[in-house]
Amino acid sequence: MMLRISARHNFHLSPAPMASKTHPCLRGILPTSLTQPGLTAKSCHFTLNNTNHISGYPYDITPFQGERQSHKSIRYHVPYCEISGRGPPPDDLTNGTLGDIYIDLSPEAYAVYGKVAESESGSAWKRWFDPQPKGRDDAVIVKHPYIGNRLLWCSPASGITWFAAHAVRVMQDRARKARLVSGIEGKTEAAKWKEAATVIGMSLSPFRGKGAHP
Repeated sequence: MMLRISARHNFHLSPAPMASKTHPCLRGILPTSLTQPGLTAKSCHFTLNNTNHISGYPYDITPFQGERQSHKSIRYHVPYCEISGRGPPPDDLTNGTLGDIYIDLSPEAYAVYGKVAESESGSAWKRWFDPQPKGRDDAVIVKHPYIGNRLLWCSPASGITWFAAHAVRVMQDRARKARLVSGIEGKTEAAKWKEAATVIGMSLSPFRGKGAHP
């Protein structure tokens, strides 16, 4: 007599771990460079009132409750990395992500760049200046790569970050009235970058060392 044994094996298959959607800078993965070993990098964020203008953003954004306990008071922190060094963004900069900000702290020649694209030839960093009098000229303005209504801007009152477009218009008016920038068309490249360096220097002073900008 043959004894027929039926064995059923119940294997519990754990799902494959999902790739982390946490922004690299929040996981301690900060940009580095061999050609500029003195770079510093820190995690920063800006705040959104809603997610209406986000398109294709690949990382988690953190909701938080405002002062009023209502659904309308929920806001979102969008992380990015702020990198500082002497000279423009180095070609061998690693671990950077779209939306990062680079600040060139070269004396008397401050400059600010936003990382707006990636390509096979490397990263595309776009240099900031205040394009007076044309305002938001798409050819020169530095737009956030994922959030359409956020622009890279430098403000002596509020620091350096990705500001809402309506706030940028106000800051442009203030800069022009304070004569930090001129409304003259056709200014030279040297004059344009000199104006930008002046505004950047004034924007840096109150905010160095803070972990996040408004």
